[in-house]
Amino acid sequence: MTKETTGRVPLRFYWLIFLAAACLRVTLTSLGSFVEDISNDLSLSKAVASLVVTIPTLCMGVCALLATPLSNRIGLERTITLSIFTIAIATFFRTHFSMVTLLILFSFVMGTGIAIVGPLASGFVKRHFGTLSSRGMFLYSLGISVSGVLGTFGTSVLSGYFDLKWPVALELWALPIFLIALFWALYYLRPSGNMANNRGQQEAKAPLPWGNKKAWLLVLCFGLQSGNFYTLVTWLIPYLEEQGVSALHSQILLNLFMLNGILGSFVFPFLLARFRKEVAIYVAAFMLISSIMAILFFFENRIILYSAIFVLGMTANAGMFVIVLTLPFHEVHSGNEIASWTAMMSFGGYVISSMIPTLFGFIYDITNSYANVMWGLLASSILLLGCFLLFLYSKSEKPLQKIHQS
Repeated sequence: MTKETTGRVPLRFYWLIFLAAACLRVTLTSLGSFVEDISNDLSLSKAVASLVVTIPTLCMGVCALLATPLSNRIGLERTITLSIFTIAIATFFRTHFSMVTLLILFSFVMGTGIAIVGPLASGFVKRHFGTLSSRGMFLYSLGISVSGVLGTFGTSVLSGYFDLKWPVALELWALPIFLIALFWALYYLRPSGNMANNRGQQEAKAPLPWGNKKAWLLVLCFGLQSGNFYTLVTWLIPYLEEQGVSALHSQILLNLFMLNGILGSFVFPFLLARFRKEVAIYVAAFMLISSIMAILFFFENRIILYSAIFVLGMTANAGMFVIVLTLPFHEVHSGNEIASWTAMMSFGGYVISSMIPTLFGFIYDITNSYANVMWGLLASSILLLGCFLLFLYSKSEKPLQKIHQS
């Protein structure tokens, strides 16, 4: 086992993890404004056009299993670097030629790159931040939140201000991602330096924890929290409009939900760093469940409604995500082990989360009421709390080794 970092973490590691996280959502959220244009310009059905959105998301689950074997073979940091290059190249070619085949093919390639970086980023944090991992996870979650907001609002602003067509507006994001890949390459693709740190070479290879019950509980937690997020992104506006909220105010509330993920990226890493993990879980669960109940029962009161969406953005958009990604740090210690746990969480979690919005859509088809979708979301959130409690009060299957200070 590697020694833990207990002193100051070099500044470059803060930038490296933040910038890597900033590559993981911008290419996905930027698509939202152009699905209709893509469908019309390429003469696609809505089902085929939706593949451009769903393929990367599915890859984030299925292809996450590639992260651990690649990391074990060529090194964690090199794998992250090459995967960021892959995301940049695929982002450019995805829309450059405006061809359906290339659009779908490079959406798959891009999603694979994102799927690999995600789990390994947690391992990178553990390896280089050690006992200060909460700082690294804060920057990771902040980078993801900023990335999502940039993709949504930045693409709309750029395309509107410069009158850009959708192929150009989407492929522009390849440039900053490529520059981020070059920044990583300065440290991790130099002949002298496979690595700015030799600790990675000392770590044992870590298999995926298929036989660990607590790992499976985290798969459920990850799947439920991701499913809740995608449900809100999909069904929040229809629910609000069904309750008489205007289309403009419904869009404002969704934007508030998305933007407030940035605030959640500050609050919950702070709670995890200052208090026991149980405190952060109980606070997040209370905020999540109470805000959904407020939306269900007090939607007519605009002050309560806005306050509930404000709180919901902190928890469902960021807080629960940060907590789930941090929990493996309490079970294993090496960067490779963290990466393996996170890869398994991503694989199972994204498969589960891809089903939840569809399930709630099926509930709407049966009942013809979006209120029942929100009731389903409340039930899912209570189930999420139950999975957290099972995780907290289950014994670890492998005794934690003593942390040695450097």
